[in-house]
Amino acid sequence: ARQQYFGSPQNRIEKDAQLLANRIALLKQEEVKTRKKIDETKKKAKEILDKKKQNEERQNKKMMDSQKNQQHLAKNQKHSFETRKKRQDDIKNTQATIAYQKHLEAKELRKQSKMNDQKKKEIVQDITMRNQERKNIVKFQEEYGIRKQEQIKQQKKEEFQNNYEERLAEEFR
Repeated sequence: ARQQYFGSPQNRIEKDAQLLANRIALLKQEEVKTRKKIDETKKKAKEILDKKKQNEERQNKKMMDSQKNQQHLAKNQKHSFETRKKRQDDIKNTQATIAYQKHLEAKELRKQSKMNDQKKKEIVQDITMRNQERKNIVKFQEEYGIRKQEQIKQQKKEEFQNNYEERLAEEFR
């Protein structure tokens, strides 16, 4: 009656093994999802670096344009001293503004980079911790399955011993 209710030990072992296999498959799926998140983070970091490079190229272009403007202004400054002085002042103001803007942009980029690095570290640390927890769970489940198999073997051995002793007792009666 007990075997009908719980099933045979072999069926229980097979069910336990199937449950462990399903659990491992789920953990592998979670690992794939985690790897996708890591890849997304890498992609976002690359996008940020690309944006930073574009900003630098834009700033270089602005500088080159500014230099061209300076050359053009230098040629035209021959007309009059007042016009030349005014244009020089305008160039200096423009350069100061550009330098200040560069300073602000660089400061913002450094701040953003630090934030992204920190976020990346947190994500990597979280993923690492989750993976370790999963490994520990799988290890525990494997050990539990082994202990369960050993218990079943011991039970079979005891049943066999009891049956053997009963048959011996019956033969000697």
